[in-house]
Amino acid sequence: MADNARPSPARDISTDHDLDQPGSERPSKKPRVFLARQACESCRAKKTRKEESFGTVLGFLKRIETKVENLAAAQDPKLPPAPPPHAPPAESQNSLDSSSRDPLGNTPGSQRQDGQAGTPNIDLRTPTVSGGSVYLDDGPDKTPFPFSAHAMLEWEPVRAFLPQEIMNLCHRHGWPDYATALEKERDPIPGLRTPTSHIDPLSTLSISTVRNLCEAYFCSFNLAYPVLDRDFFEARSLAKAVTGGFGYDMESCVVLVVMALGCWGIRALEEAGFHDGSVRMGTLSTAQYMQDGIEGLVFFNEARRRIGLLSNDHGLQNCQFHLLSGIYYSSLLRPVDWWESMSRAANCCMLYYGNNQTSDASETSRDASWTSDMQGRLFWITIMLESVVTEELALPHSRLDTFRDRVPLPRFIELPRADLMTAGSSNQYQHAGSDAKQQAPDVYYHFLSQVAVRNLTTRIKEALYCSHLSGNYPSPGLDAELSQQLERWREHLPCTLNADVEFASSPPSCPRDVLVSPLIRARYLVLRWHLCRPVIHRMLSFPEKRTTRDIERCKDALLTAMKWLHVVRELWLMKSCMPIRYPFCSQLFGQIVLVYCLRFIDDGALAVVLPDGYQQWTLAILELVKDCAPFSPSLYRDSQIAEMMCSRLQEP
Repeated sequence: MADNARPSPARDISTDHDLDQPGSERPSKKPRVFLARQACESCRAKKTRKEESFGTVLGFLKRIETKVENLAAAQDPKLPPAPPPHAPPAESQNSLDSSSRDPLGNTPGSQRQDGQAGTPNIDLRTPTVSGGSVYLDDGPDKTPFPFSAHAMLEWEPVRAFLPQEIMNLCHRHGWPDYATALEKERDPIPGLRTPTSHIDPLSTLSISTVRNLCEAYFCSFNLAYPVLDRDFFEARSLAKAVTGGFGYDMESCVVLVVMALGCWGIRALEEAGFHDGSVRMGTLSTAQYMQDGIEGLVFFNEARRRIGLLSNDHGLQNCQFHLLSGIYYSSLLRPVDWWESMSRAANCCMLYYGNNQTSDASETSRDASWTSDMQGRLFWITIMLESVVTEELALPHSRLDTFRDRVPLPRFIELPRADLMTAGSSNQYQHAGSDAKQQAPDVYYHFLSQVAVRNLTTRIKEALYCSHLSGNYPSPGLDAELSQQLERWREHLPCTLNADVEFASSPPSCPRDVLVSPLIRARYLVLRWHLCRPVIHRMLSFPEKRTTRDIERCKDALLTAMKWLHVVRELWLMKSCMPIRYPFCSQLFGQIVLVYCLRFIDDGALAVVLPDGYQQWTLAILELVKDCAPFSPSLYRDSQIAEMMCSRLQEP
C-alpha cells in the first residue's frame, strides 16, 4: 500500500498502539488510563477516543445482561440469578448512580484487571437456554404472544375487529402466517442468460468502472453494515480478482457481489441527489449491468456461477460473500432468499468458532488477531441481519446465538502494513477521492450501538412478550429496567451519533447523514414502540385491568410511531441501499393494524388515545408500503389490507 493510504478505524481512534513501540520516549510504566487522557483536543472534541466509548458501550451491555436476568429471577423463584463471572458483586451491580461509575458511565468492572483501559471484561451470554427463554415460565398460565408485526393480526383482541373481507385475504394464502407463505412461493431471480455474442461482459470492464462501483458500495452499504475491511479488500480481494481476470476463486466472488451492490449504491446516491459531486466518484451508468430490470444482476449472476464451484470453502471471505449476498437479496425485497444467505453465513461462523484455533493457526500471529477481529465483526452482523428477518417471518433461526459467550465485540483492528504489502497491490485499485478516513470512527461507533440495540431488542422480546391468564403482565420491574437501559444507551452515544428524535432541520449533505444518524434515531424509536406493545396487548385483552398509566403508555406508543415515520422518510431518501426496508415496511403495516383496532373498538375510554392527525399519518404509512408492494407479494398483500383499513379510518 502507498504511504498515503487511508488509515483504518483502529489507527484513527486509538492512541494506545504507539505507546508500546520500542524506542518510544514516553515513560512505558505510566498507567494507560492516564495516557489516554492526553489525547489531543481535536480527538476529544470529536469524542473518538476508542477506549472511552468502547468501555461505555460494553459496560452498558453487561448491565443489561446481569440486571435484567436478576430481576427475572427475583420474580420467578424457579429461575436462578444470573451468575456474574466478570462483574462486580451483586450489591454493587444494582447501584448505577454516579458514585459507582466514572464520568463516561463505566462500572468499576469494565476495566481489565491488568490496568489496561479499553478492553472491558463483560459477559455476552445468550438470553436463551435449552431453546427456551430464561424469562418465561412455560407453565399453563403463561403464553408467549407474537413479536412479529404481521402477527399482530393474530392477536385475539385484534382479530375480533377484522372485517370478513380482510380475513378472506389473510386466509387465501395460509392463516395465520400468509406473509411467509407468499414469500416462500416466489419464483427465483432470473439466472444467467445465453450470451448473444462471444464477448464476455467482464472482459470489457475498465479499472475505473470496477473502482467506481466498489466506491459506491463503500459509500453506501458498508456504512451501516461494515462487512468488508477496505484495506484488505483493495489490497487482496480486488487486486487478485482484477489481475486474475475474475477467475473461479473467492476473491472474484466477493468483488462481483460488491460491484452488484455498487450498482444499487449508485442508484441510492442518485435518489438522494448525491450524484452531483457530493460524493467524489466518477460518473457511471449502470443500465448495461441490469438484467430483467434488476440492478447489478449481471455481476451477481456471475458471482453465483462461481460460488457453486467453491461450496467446500467456509472461510472468512466465504462468510463475507454470503452476508453480501443476503444484503443484495434484501435490496430486492426477497426476505426468504435473504434468510437463506444469512443461514449460510451463520454456518461459516459456527464452523470458525467451533474450531477457531485451527483457523487461526493457518495465519501469521499478527494476521491472526486481525482475522479473529474481522470474524467477530461478521459474527455480529450475521446475528443482527438474521434476527431481524426471523423475528418478522416464520423462518428457522440458526444456533449462532449459542456462540455469544466466546465472541467478543470487534475492535476494528488494522491489518498490519507488512501483510498488506505482501499482496503486491497497486494504487490503481484505490480510489484517490475516498473519504473513508473521516467516516471510520462513525462506522465503528455506529456498529457498536447497533449490537447494543440488537441485544436489547432480544431481551425485550424474551422478557416482555408473554401473556398471563391473570392479566398481570408485562412485569413492571422488567419493563421499567429495560426502558431505563434504552435511555442510558441513548445518553452514552457519541455526539456524532445523536439520537435526538427531532426531525432533521437541514437537507443531508452526504450519505452518512442519511444512513447513520437517522438509523440510530429510528432504532431508538422502534425500541420504544416495542416496549409499549405488550402493555397495549394486555390493555386490549383484559380491559378490566386497564389503568390510567396504560392509557398514557398507549398514547406514547402512537406518538412515538408518528415520530418514527418522519425518521423513516429520511432513510427513504436512499431506500435502494436500506437492507432492513422489508422489516420497516412490516412495522409500518403493524401500526396501521393497531390504529384500526383502537379506532373501532367499542370502548369510549380508548377513543382518546388516537393522536390528532392519525388519519393523515396512516395514509402516509400506506404510501410507503405501496411504494414497495410491486417488489414483494407479502407487502402487496399488506398494502391491500392496509388500504381497506385506511379507507374505513377516513370515515367520520
